[in-house]
Amino acid sequence: MAEIVDLVGRDGAAMADLEGRHVAVCRNPVRSVRRRWSSSGFRTSTAPPSLRVAGRSHRIPGRSATCRPGRCRPTVRSRRQSYRRGGMMLRRPGRRRAPPPIMRSARPRDHDLRMRLLGVDLASQPKNTSVAVLDGAKLVHLASEADDDAIVDLAADSAVVGIDAPLGWPDAFIDVVTAHHRGESPPPATPKDLQLRRTDHIVAEHSGKRPLSVSTDRIGVVALRAIRLLERLAGAGADRSGSAGVYETYPGGAVAAWTLVDRSYKRADSGPERAAIVAALGRHLDLGGFTEQMAASDDDLDAVLCAAIVGLAAAGRTHAPEESDTAQAAREGWIHIPRGPIEDLAVLATLDG
Repeated sequence: MAEIVDLVGRDGAAMADLEGRHVAVCRNPVRSVRRRWSSSGFRTSTAPPSLRVAGRSHRIPGRSATCRPGRCRPTVRSRRQSYRRGGMMLRRPGRRRAPPPIMRSARPRDHDLRMRLLGVDLASQPKNTSVAVLDGAKLVHLASEADDDAIVDLAADSAVVGIDAPLGWPDAFIDVVTAHHRGESPPPATPKDLQLRRTDHIVAEHSGKRPLSVSTDRIGVVALRAIRLLERLAGAGADRSGSAGVYETYPGGAVAAWTLVDRSYKRADSGPERAAIVAALGRHLDLGGFTEQMAASDDDLDAVLCAAIVGLAAAGRTHAPEESDTAQAAREGWIHIPRGPIEDLAVLATLDG
């Protein structure tokens, strides 16, 4: 058994197959090499596809595992888990189940720094979706083409999540559409009430930049993806103002509030503007080797900005809803933008996760 423990330390979780024999699964999920324990010692073989499991990076370390007919599933407190495309979904027998809210996740972290901050520049499809992870004030992960499973997997190891996408629609818009759907006379509403949420007006006041209308602009397609993602991250009916651990962020509003550039940084010829924003962030964050990637892609840059903004939100350094706006913000969503200078980013290094 000492040999088994040593093997587990090198190659991943210990398992038992259908015959009760000890199995250690290799960290390489493609080869799926397993070592069986027999009377003559360990024997190496390649697992058939039906029994292959994800590598260590896609498993929760320190958990036991059992092998069931058709596949091996790590188990945690009787909940069976399956892994798909690097993401994580929890299942109960016979039906799908979303992961628990991220703020109550018991998943152990594999890092020692203070707080992990996940930023998501969401698009309607994974192709233009980028994700960034700040560990305190240090950028440790930046990737593009992220699907929902990849986002959920990163969120499980993060304290808070910032998403650049609307998490709700204007109350007046919902009331008018609902009445129309029911065949009733719609309540009176001005065009602005139908187009803009309360938070959109607040952001325009503080940054001078008005967010896109979720009810009349193409950003509404992104919102349809965002609300499904919100349910997976924080549960059905979650508060949309940020109290559930998922914050709506607006990178463009933050850049405007900090007055970092004079024109758009999202055009193909906006390389100098993106470089200027990266340089400004680099004075307060450890961007490591990601600076060129951020300067080349506005999606990747926005993901990093989302992570930074959600850190400020967790520290109480963003414009939060006033007491009179809390109920509306919980329904419509609330955009968090910085209420102080960019130098406030220094607080990220002091956050406790």
